[in-house]
Amino acid sequence: MNFLTIDSRSDGAIALASTFESGNGFRFRRLANGRYALDIEPEPGDHLFSGSGYYFCFAVRNKDDKPRNVTFEVTAAIGNREAADKEIMAWLANHPDEVHLKSYAGRTKFVIVRQGDEWSHVPQWNILKGRDSHSIAFTCELPPASDANPVLYFSNYHWCPPSEMSEYLQAMAGKHQQLDLRSLCKSIQGRDVWVAEIGNPNKHVPTVVCAATPQPNEMGALACRAILDFLLSGTQEASGILSRHRVCLVPHTNPDGAALGYTASDAAGKFVYFMGQHTIQGHHDAPVEQVALWKYLRKRHPWLFIEWHSNHWDERKAHALLRYDPDLTANATIRRIWDAWDRRLDAMPDAVNEIDETHARTNLTRGYTKSLGLAVAMELGGIPAMIKVHDKYPLCVTLEFVKACFCAAMESFAEYVTSDENPIPS
Repeated sequence: MNFLTIDSRSDGAIALASTFESGNGFRFRRLANGRYALDIEPEPGDHLFSGSGYYFCFAVRNKDDKPRNVTFEVTAAIGNREAADKEIMAWLANHPDEVHLKSYAGRTKFVIVRQGDEWSHVPQWNILKGRDSHSIAFTCELPPASDANPVLYFSNYHWCPPSEMSEYLQAMAGKHQQLDLRSLCKSIQGRDVWVAEIGNPNKHVPTVVCAATPQPNEMGALACRAILDFLLSGTQEASGILSRHRVCLVPHTNPDGAALGYTASDAAGKFVYFMGQHTIQGHHDAPVEQVALWKYLRKRHPWLFIEWHSNHWDERKAHALLRYDPDLTANATIRRIWDAWDRRLDAMPDAVNEIDETHARTNLTRGYTKSLGLAVAMELGGIPAMIKVHDKYPLCVTLEFVKACFCAAMESFAEYVTSDENPIPS
């Protein structure tokens, strides 16, 4: 990591960096009154988010021997800034003392801190007003240079570098003989797209696939890790699931994008998530990682496919359940399991149904019609779901929610499938 030292006669020096795996931020500079600023790097390519940037992740190190309070201002990249400013200014004319709800300042109301392996949030009272609707600001205390973990990382997401996940998966595979780790393919930049399989090895057993969204800044990788940690825990509940199912976890479906610190893009500048139809139809432009994932799904024929997302928008008040229409299946057993899981998800605390203003579910004509999830329902007969956890909660609380959603699906399956049958024979 290459730190940029910003020195000041009045308040000493700090060092800042974003040149690490999954980092995002540039134009570090010192403002007046002891404030520091940076801009978010824009997305590459030619898609919906190109030229814009909302995800930030930067590191700070105090170079003094005593703690120091500092203030940072982060400015988003806005692809069509002139049009955005025009809309915001028109709105502010009638709401002069408010923040536009869909501006960056209106949507970003918290900052996540990582120190070593510990995660926390900047206290809410330390979140400040930025210089305009495209900026946020916050203040924090930096530990002394002599601290055991002197570097603080700040972001608006719980991020996960692909190299850390690779090390974790390989370590777990070395410790647990029942864990089968393999690479589905190499990414554009040569990174492995890992899948970790665990559970009943019989090829005809019911199969579950959990994958991170290819939107690389979101915390799908940590959700997959939490499920694997639970399945390796040795508890009676985990052992029961493993005896009956084969559980397959794909923690990074766009490892290049995650490593490069992108919001939505891959290394080729493509918006991978909305290229599901390209992938399914065998289009020459389909992302290689998505092609490998779709081939794997077709091979595995999962009865359940959960795609884990996350978000930081303040307008989304809780974990969002982005679900598909159960009428997509004609399989009576799958429909009963689907309905039972829906009932359990509806009872989850801190969860809301969301897909659009009408809260309608994805089907052939509305919602996420370009997703792999729709194809899982239509072509493979499985139950798809997108669960978009909110990064505003403490990480440990969110990962308990992830586990609860996963276990609710397993309970729903057990409620209606009492034998060793597989409701979706491959």
